[in-house]
Amino acid sequence: MKKTITAILATVLVICFCMVASARGTTAVEGRKEVEVLRIDPEATTIQIDGELDDIWLGANQIKLETLQTDVSDSAAVVGQNIASCSVRLLWNGKNVLYMFFEVKDGGVWSESLNPWDCDAVVFATDWDNWKDGSSSGGRFERIQNDAGTGEGAAYKFSAKKTSDGYNVEVELITEEYVNGDYIGLDFELDDATQDGVRFAAIGWSSNTNDGWQTRAKYGQGLLSGTLATVPADEPEPDSPDTGDALTAVVAVAAVCAAVSVGIVIKRRKAD
Repeated sequence: MKKTITAILATVLVICFCMVASARGTTAVEGRKEVEVLRIDPEATTIQIDGELDDIWLGANQIKLETLQTDVSDSAAVVGQNIASCSVRLLWNGKNVLYMFFEVKDGGVWSESLNPWDCDAVVFATDWDNWKDGSSSGGRFERIQNDAGTGEGAAYKFSAKKTSDGYNVEVELITEEYVNGDYIGLDFELDDATQDGVRFAAIGWSSNTNDGWQTRAKYGQGLLSGTLATVPADEPEPDSPDTGDALTAVVAVAAVCAAVSVGIVIKRRKAD
């Protein structure tokens, strides 16, 4: 009898484990925005979290934040006209690390407000399970201000760096363990403040409301791909003519001109 009960319990545990494993971001949610997150080879590529756009990022897929979150944005805010812009590049290491690179273009960066949401900043949000109803066993929702510098949070590293036309934010986030083809819930946000110290607009990737810290139901999703990110090859420079060839061409042209001139002179003398 004891052996039978033990066998039944073992079977139940296996079934429960399989149910949890299958829920770990393995399926897509229909209708959600989606981006393919390319993989790096961690043995060949090391991403330094320093706010610099290294070459490997040029091989990453890039998304733009263009969804106005109307519940917290000024009625005069118009995407693409009077709001700062932001794009996000994504990579992962094939196991449990997600990399993010935010490029913000903003002509007036602000960071002096008491409320963090009234400063220029970026936000990343993740849902480990990518569940349709927005519930989840875990994830992260973090805001990084433009002047945050380099530091660490709970299970993530970041570096914010000012640029001539805005700022960059680079992030390394420890996630749950995934395999190629899994899905992870994702969303991103840019808070754009005015020089008066208030938030003028918030734009996101997927959600059109500013409640991602409360519910994950409006997140987009990332397909964790097995395809390796590759650095685009440099465009070859056009071949410059050889100096010797150029000199030969000049001499030939000069000879032709001289011959033509001599012919003209001879014709004139004969005419005289």
